[in-house]
Amino acid sequence: MVSTVPILWLLSLLVAVVLNNPLLRLAKFYRTLFFIPVITTTSVIGIIMVFIWSSDGPINFLLTRLHLIEHEINWLSEPGMAMIAVIVTYVWKNIGMNMIYWLAGLQGIPRELYEAARVDGAGPARTFYSITLPLILPIGLVILLLNTAGALKVFDLVKTMTDGGPFYATDVVSTYIYRYAFSSEMGLPSLGYASAAGIFFAFSIILVGLLQALVRKLASGRDTKGVA
Repeated sequence: MVSTVPILWLLSLLVAVVLNNPLLRLAKFYRTLFFIPVITTTSVIGIIMVFIWSSDGPINFLLTRLHLIEHEINWLSEPGMAMIAVIVTYVWKNIGMNMIYWLAGLQGIPRELYEAARVDGAGPARTFYSITLPLILPIGLVILLLNTAGALKVFDLVKTMTDGGPFYATDVVSTYIYRYAFSSEMGLPSLGYASAAGIFFAFSIILVGLLQALVRKLASGRDTKGVA
């Protein structure tokens, strides 16, 4: 969660700003490319990524040809590398949905504001920080909370790619609950551990939901004041 949420938040904003440019050719095609992973089943992506991140997969082939690494790395078998592979895959899988959220916010900004800024001589950077960023900040906070909840709930991607390994290096709350409640790896089911983790998990999601409701309420109140 700590790794994927800020990366996903910033990258999706950058992609949305670029693809929101009306002068960009084939913008709809690029948006479709970014959104395809969103509609693809997560478990299927996880199974495919097992091959892609393997020692003889395309990731190692590309990195060795570019001389960025000297030896082939089995990313999903090394504790220090497995989480990196999961994070990159998770960001790639979900960046399209976040891009759609950002685009909805960007396209809701009146064009007259940009035209006035252009007349006043404001450059792209000044326009972004003075007009775009303040107006999309409320939806940005909602996206941040949605990403936090999504990162906490991740299960199928980790389950299919690493199953929480190697040596529990990619273990998350969901795989921890599954292992103690249903897996025969731990011997007899340890329902006490699984129940305790489940309660903690539930309260975490409830807290994120309450924060999201509060942010929406504050944002709607702010918009109402602006209209008044």
